[in-house]
Amino acid sequence: MRSYNLISSLFWFLVGLGFTLGGLHYGFGSWKEPGPGLLPVVFGTLLGLLSVMLFILSLKGIKRSEGKPFWEMKGSWRTVLSVLASLFLYMAFFKQLGFILLTFLFIFFLLRFIGKKGWVISISLALVISFFSYGLFSLLLGTPLPKGQLYGSAFRASARV
Repeated sequence: MRSYNLISSLFWFLVGLGFTLGGLHYGFGSWKEPGPGLLPVVFGTLLGLLSVMLFILSLKGIKRSEGKPFWEMKGSWRTVLSVLASLFLYMAFFKQLGFILLTFLFIFFLLRFIGKKGWVISISLALVISFFSYGLFSLLLGTPLPKGQLYGSAFRASARV
């Protein structure tokens, strides 16, 4: 298995390098006005970094744990259906609850109940991810994201006080 990982990591590194160079050729643009090469550069670089990590881990001989395949584990269908249901709920309540609150609840659900992480880690990561992604998309990239009815109600109530 080690030699397959070494060969495939080199292959995917070259693919990632090709995407990155091609994206730079098309033009990166800026964060406010991304060019056509932005996504190839970002994902090509990410693919290259992941393939380097696989190469290093393969050289060190670190193996992943051998267990049952996911679909043979008890409750795997329930996990998949829970994640799909939470995605549909995310889409259904996106405008009503707003991006930050709903993203927090979605990430918290995935970490706490699907990933079985602790309360502190689940809440902390959900807060960081929801605010970071809001900052990235709304503030840095200028994408309009819904604030939700609770957000508007809170500010209307505080204005009356």
